[in-house]
Amino acid sequence: PGTGKSDVAVGIIALHSAVKTENSQVILCGTNNAVDLLLGKVCTGYLDKELHRAVRFGDRQEASISEFAKSVTVGQLQGVSEYKKSDVELRKQTKDIHFCTMGNVVNRFNLNKNKHALSLVDEAGTLSEATVLCALTLADGTMVLVGDPKQLCVMGRSDSATTRGVEVSLMERLQDLSLGIPMVMLEEQYRMVSSICKVVSTVFYGGQLRTADCLLNLSVWEPGCYRSCLFSTSDSS
Repeated sequence: PGTGKSDVAVGIIALHSAVKTENSQVILCGTNNAVDLLLGKVCTGYLDKELHRAVRFGDRQEASISEFAKSVTVGQLQGVSEYKKSDVELRKQTKDIHFCTMGNVVNRFNLNKNKHALSLVDEAGTLSEATVLCALTLADGTMVLVGDPKQLCVMGRSDSATTRGVEVSLMERLQDLSLGIPMVMLEEQYRMVSSICKVVSTVFYGGQLRTADCLLNLSVWEPGCYRSCLFSTSDSS
């Protein structure tokens, strides 16, 4: 948590974009908010002068996307120009950085024909194995999973499915299998004061997570500085 995973994802996208390849890139996230966050960081931090290279695929169900994302979105969306199927196909050919939610992959891409030099999945720890396999079929070069299964995990809705491992993401599975696939852990965090980080690091990360130097002199809040309110949800009262 707080180690800059999204910033690293932007760096990976930028590096691949600097190398001209025959195929484009596809950036996939589990939710609209995650797509918009990464899209915004890529456009403002890297593509500020080349916004024409990016396109976000959406549909009428994705009404929660940000106003900024709508400016580069093609799909059946309120506030976006009238949707035509030919528009999607044209944008695929003329844009080389494609943003999409995982739930919209099968609607926007031909899994057998639409191949990408880079297939990057953000918040991969929250996505089921079956979901991420769709992204794998789109990769014709490099596939990158970005996420943290210990921070955000797959949410199962069935006790029976949970006991059969549905709440294990592909990212977590690959870590456990020790197949020699490169895994990089970001060990320096910028979100928590050191005393809180120490607890989180010890309990969840085997002591590997450490606090950035710029936060070491910060102290935790003193009692009395904040007013707390506690609510009981045990009964209707």
